[in-house]
Amino acid sequence: GQHVMFIAPITSKAPAPGRRALEIPETEARRAGLESDVPLWVVLDELNADILEISYTLEERSPRGSFGAVFTDTILREVQRLRTAGGLKLSNRT
Repeated sequence: GQHVMFIAPITSKAPAPGRRALEIPETEARRAGLESDVPLWVVLDELNADILEISYTLEERSPRGSFGAVFTDTILREVQRLRTAGGLKLSNRT
């Protein structure tokens, strides 16, 4: 079978009013192998949905790092809250 994955975009642009995003702490940015000298946000209210086995998103890319468990759980809880409240948009990448 195929596996659907959900990708939360990361951006250096501050979220517009009414959008939901979580600022990435400097320590988490370093842990994930991201730039730590500029503000970064995880977009929470719009996820990209893709099929893991055929995704071009992961082609020829090696992992940089990862967020810590506490920060990852914070992201997941907020996405779940938005989903329950009807405030989550999915963009299909397949």
